[in-house]
Amino acid sequence: MDKYRNSLIASIQEQVVAWFDQNAHVSHTDIYRFLHSIKGTAATIGLNELSLAADQLLEQLQESGGKAWPTAELREFLFPLIQTSYQYDANREILLEKAELLSRASVQGEPMVLILDDDPTLLKYLKEGLEKQGWVVIATIHPAKAVSYFYDLSPDCFIVDINIPHLNGFQVIELLHKKIMQQFIPTTIISVNDDKLTRLRAYELGADDFLAKPIDMEELCARMARQLEKKRRLNNSLFIDELTGAYNRKYLHDSFERQLASLKRTGEVFSIAVIDLDFFKQINDQYGHLAGDQVLAGFARYIKQNVRNTDELIRYGGEEFALLLHGTNGQEAELLLNRLREGFAQLKFSSLGEERRVTFSAGVAEITNHETTMLACIELADQALYRAK
Repeated sequence: MDKYRNSLIASIQEQVVAWFDQNAHVSHTDIYRFLHSIKGTAATIGLNELSLAADQLLEQLQESGGKAWPTAELREFLFPLIQTSYQYDANREILLEKAELLSRASVQGEPMVLILDDDPTLLKYLKEGLEKQGWVVIATIHPAKAVSYFYDLSPDCFIVDINIPHLNGFQVIELLHKKIMQQFIPTTIISVNDDKLTRLRAYELGADDFLAKPIDMEELCARMARQLEKKRRLNNSLFIDELTGAYNRKYLHDSFERQLASLKRTGEVFSIAVIDLDFFKQINDQYGHLAGDQVLAGFARYIKQNVRNTDELIRYGGEEFALLLHGTNGQEAELLLNRLREGFAQLKFSSLGEERRVTFSAGVAEITNHETTMLACIELADQALYRAK
């Protein structure tokens, strides 16, 4: 049966390449025949997801009014089918073992590099070379998977080849342009095409660097180190609260969304805690705002020293903080917060004198549904915090 499946996948890829390479419209009839054939054949030989993808596209095609399709629109229209076909291609496997189980939290503190290239041999070479620098590297030849990993894992750098079948590197960058700009993810184009027009096109799309093949590994590592340092400094200036060293509120949304994506992919729950320092206004009024600042900084330092590197402390506003606890259920989060609460209450702050202790209250929400929202979860944790107060 495998030879029939491989034959169908190959014929799909050959047809879409032929369509995408031509600078002409494709008729409604040709697309209909193509999808109708895939729907029947795929179901017959056990490629049920591919058959379903073709069937859904047929329904959309019927609503299009029989128009002829220009290449750009056809590429976008057929993207779900192309993505599904890659999942069945036994000769095009992701090079990072169990990458689908990887979460951004599992590599917290280690720079992550995502590479998209259509040459498995080159990918392996680049992956091994960059991993020697202590970086986490995800390498794939699937454009659809690269897009998925980009959204789910938010890599620190992205390396992409221009010449990729079906969806070339420029098109991938166009799809990700908004995300790249929002999260300031340095992007490097690699290509055998080293002409001026290609380079200009890369920079116009927002690429930060361009490297011609053949790749010099020493030069690539040096350029990636520079990009990663740039990313680190930018993150510190944009997403780190200057007073406490915790993440700021801008960071919370993206981190929460990444955890929801990980929950959807792996089923691993997580929790969020909302923490509020008790009677903090009295501290400011009695001892001054400088003393209050020292308490806030001391609190953040204490929390970060007593949680895992994968957990994230965010200053939500004033004396209120959020704590994202990855892979932690509600009961575990409650035990952790009680331990932290008891330990923090024992600390002494020189600016407050020997007798004054500072305490905090906290509420926890466990997230088990990937379709929930951050605001809904924070509201639940806030309600628990109110009861704790």
